[in-house]
Formats: sequence, C-alpha cells, structure tokens
Amino acid sequence: MRYRGMTNRQNSPEEMRKLGHLFRSIFKPNTFTVFKTHGLTLACIVLAMGFAAGCKPKSSTVSAKPANPSAHFQTSFQTESQFIVEAIVSDLAEQMYYAAFHRLPDQRHFSVTAVEKPGSSWDKPVYALQIRLDPKQSYLKLDVTIDGPIWFPAVYQTVAKELAKAVGLKAANANRSEDTTLLSRLADGTPETIEQENQKWSAALEKDFGNPELHEKAAVLLGAFILREHSGYFYEIRSPLSCLTAHLAMAHFLGGTNTYGINGRMAEAISLTLMGNQASALEQLNSMDTNDVAIATMVRALRTRNTGDYRTLDQMNNLSRIESVEWFSALADYVSAPIAWAKLNESQQQTIDFVRAANQEGYSVEMGHQLLSVSLPLELEEVGSVYELSQGRKLARDGLVKALNALPERCFSTGADGTVHVCIIGWGQWAMFLQRHLCHAVQQNYHFMQHLWGVPDEAGEFAAKCDGKLWELRLYPFVRRFNCTNVETYHKSVDDGIKVTVATPHLVPAACWDRLWYRVSFAEWYHPVPNLFLSEWHNHNPLPGTVYDLNARLTPPGLTDRPDAVARFEKLRELAPYDCRIANFILTKNTPIVRPTTRR
Repeated sequence: MRYRGMTNRQNSPEEMRKLGHLFRSIFKPNTFTVFKTHGLTLACIVLAMGFAAGCKPKSSTVSAKPANPSAHFQTSFQTESQFIVEAIVSDLAEQMYYAAFHRLPDQRHFSVTAVEKPGSSWDKPVYALQIRLDPKQSYLKLDVTIDGPIWFPAVYQTVAKELAKAVGLKAANANRSEDTTLLSRLADGTPETIEQENQKWSAALEKDFGNPELHEKAAVLLGAFILREHSGYFYEIRSPLSCLTAHLAMAHFLGGTNTYGINGRMAEAISLTLMGNQASALEQLNSMDTNDVAIATMVRALRTRNTGDYRTLDQMNNLSRIESVEWFSALADYVSAPIAWAKLNESQQQTIDFVRAANQEGYSVEMGHQLLSVSLPLELEEVGSVYELSQGRKLARDGLVKALNALPERCFSTGADGTVHVCIIGWGQWAMFLQRHLCHAVQQNYHFMQHLWGVPDEAGEFAAKCDGKLWELRLYPFVRRFNCTNVETYHKSVDDGIKVTVATPHLVPAACWDRLWYRVSFAEWYHPVPNLFLSEWHNHNPLPGTVYDLNARLTPPGLTDRPDAVARFEKLRELAPYDCRIANFILTKNTPIVRPTTRR
C-alpha cells in the first residue's frame, strides 16, 4: 500500500539527481545539504544512495569470552550500580589528584574498585571502596552507602573528604557566584553552542582546577548536553551523568559550604530530572528566583519535562530552543505526535532536536515521510559539525565508524603527544551520544518503510545499504536485531549483540538488551545462552534512589514480578508522581478482575 495514491511511475532525471545527491550526502559527513523527498518513491531513494557496490560487512571482532574466567562481563565491574559507583569515584579521585598536583595519577597503578557488601539492602546498598592513587601510598579503603539517589553528589561527600585528605587538598571556602551567563547561552540548545562552551570552560578549569564555581559550570554544561538525548530504544546516559555527579561533588568539597551557586543548583535540578526524580527536581526548581530571564527559561523547560504539562509554554511566544523542544516532546507524548508536529514551523521540522524527539513517538505515515527525508542527513550533519569543532579538522569520509566508536572519557583527555588536558565533554562522550542517535534514526527509518509505509523490498535494500556502511558501529548489532526479518539475520544480530553486552555492558541501552530476549514472529525463539545476564547486570532495578529509564526496566524480571511490587511502585510514585507508567501499574495491580455472571 503506497502513501496517498503514490504510484509506480518512473522518476524524472531531475528527481533522480536530487535523490542521488541526498543519499550521497547521508554518508558523506562533510556535505550538509538537506533535500525534501516527499512524494518520490522509496525504491528510487534506495537505488540512489551512493554506497559502494558489493560491500560485504566484516565479522565482529569482539569476543564473548570474559577476561576474568570467574566473571561474565569483560569489564572489572559486573553490575550496573557497581559501574556507576566506580565511574563517579574514579572521576572524583582523578580530579582530586589533578587539583593537588596538576597532573593525573599514574594510570599503570591507579585503580578504583567498588564491591557490594553482603547483606546490603536492596534500595540502600553499601559498597566497599578500594582506591589506589599512587604506588608509594597504601590503598584507601572506605565504605560508601547509597542512601540517596545513586547520582546524588551528597552520597559521595565522605569519599571526597578522604580523597582530599590523601592528596593534601584543602577546601577553598570560596563565595558562590550567581552569574547566569552560561545558562543564558545554553538555552539555545544547539550542539555548536554546547561544544563552544565546553572548550571555553574546559580551558578555564584547566587553569584554575580548584575553583568550585568552574566545577558547577562544568556540571550544568554536562546537564545541557545530556538533556538533548532523544535516542528512543538507544537511550543511555549513565556515563555523562556520572561525570556531572563528580563535578558537583568536587564543587561541594572545594566550596566548603552546604549550598551551591545558581549553576550548581541548576545542575542538580537537571540531574534529578534525568534520574526521573520528579518530586525532588520540582522542589529544587520551585526554590529558584525566576526574575532572572536565564533562570526562568531553564526552570520552565525542566518543569515541563518533569510534569509533562506543556500548557504554560503553549501560551507563550518567543520560546528558547530548549523550551520549544520540551514543549514539543510533552505535547507529542501526552497528546499526539502528529498534532504536535503540525504546530512546528518549517524550520523546526528540519531541526535535529525536534526530529529526534518525533522519532521517539508514534507518528503518522505523512509525518513518517517527512522524518525519513531529514533524519539521517541531519544526524550526519551534526556528526561532522561537532567533530570539526571538537577535533579541529574535518571528519574523513571513511572515518565515520572509527570516530563514533571512541569510548567515553571522564574529565580528562590525552592528546596525541601524551599531554593531558581538562575536557568536560570529551569526544568519546560526543561519539557515543551521536552513535546512539544515528542508530535510532536508521532503526526508525527502517521501521517506517517496513511497517507503516509497507514497502518491504525497499526497506530491505535500505537495511542492506546501511549494513554496508555502519556494520562496525559498536551498537549496530542492536539496529540489526530490531530490523531482522529472517532466521539468519535474527540469529546473527542476537549473537553479535550478546558479544557487545559482554564486552561493554555499561554502553548498552537497557531497551536494546531487552530486545535480544524478545521473540519474533517468523522464527523459533533463539537463546544461544540460557541467561543473557540482564537481571544480573541490573541487580538494582531501578537504580537505587531513582526512577531512571523506567520504561526499559519494566520488562526484565526483578521489578514487576516481586511479591512486594505494588509497595515498590508506591515508593517510586513518591519520587515521580507525574509518571503515568507507575500509576498505570499500581492501578492495574489494585483493580480486581470482575468476571461477568451467568444469568439463569
């Protein structure tokens, strides 16, 4: 069935020229022209994509065998919570050491391990930390109790004090600034602004690393970066959120007070928002003075995300980009994506943040055609733009996969000459962010062609062409798992996806991990290993003190099938009173099944 009377007519030479130019630009990052293809048949789009003919995908080079024979995962950490604690403490330890000596600890000897202590409670686990900063010093050993949200900086204050004591660093007791210049800049929400501010404040922090105000600015910058995440099934923000937490913990210690300045308070509100802790986030937002335009702008945007109430923004003119995106996302989620999309102007419909948000929703066929025409070109445009800003050179045409497979860093980046520099948002953080969104765009484009437009032959060719260019992307096996249509591709995608979960579990989005376990309609259920270790990885589900990424965590066992599931969800409702998924679960579980009676 073709959309709105589309026929099998031959496309004109001019249409073929435009289509060829469009899809050559899709996989040529230095070309950023976006063409409209509405009304042209998808078969011509696929045939004009400009891929190298006969390109065969390489086999995966990741081994599924863990480095430690007694462990399943190849990483030192074996659970999601352990990863987060180790990431935050490692970042904090490096920052403390750098603040004291203006260099990093010797990476040959530096180590941080966090082992959950036996008998820890499910919602307040205790981790035994062992930290090695210098081979001349003994290990620093202490416990950290996750008695709040796992990403809350106050949880790590004892750790910060002990680390500072170990390196001889003292708090500055500096006054906090209420300067909102950075907040005003971040309201435009563009990747270019975020990277420009990243370079500016990274350089400032490198010169004055003991300044708590600069750490607060680093945290709010990371918050603005993470707020742009609209990657659907590929949603994953644990690494950058851990970096944000480390900067706030550092700012808290260095400032020597119990309060942050405006940037720190806003960063904390963003962090609580990203964790799904709506009640605490709103309490923080309500305490802010909104007479300042920059503060008011961010407060309105965050309040809309937390409550889903788009009406305040709906009645305002001249919204900032960050407000407009939150307004659109709330309206699309709570009312209708096509209705929300129709309210956007032409420029917004070709702006990447709106397109990403729309791709997460249930869109119409007409809207799907528009998203198909712009999604991939806009994704590749952002990759090229950010790469050039970040690295100071254009991305080579054949360098896309290598660039996007860079691993996320913490606070420091090492140059080609071995020089260490402060980098609040390193290229590795950008790379994983961009890879997740690129994978989601490919997956959604295929979904539209296969299931909404109903052109399976063209969808298959599209998938094959994308495979030829993107096969080696770290997360691409999950794209193939979403898009598989036969036994061979189903089995191969599951096999390769499992290898990624074993090698880098901390980079795998929960919804993608779930998908490996799902059954398909065209083949017998394939489970090459009896256990995907999904529940073992998410041993605290949801993460302690948070409602983080709840939607992806409702499927695996361990939360909804507990005997005390309703009581657990009641506690979650206290954290997130506007989350309808929590309310729906409680309502469903508490509603008795009424069976019809038979009349005699």
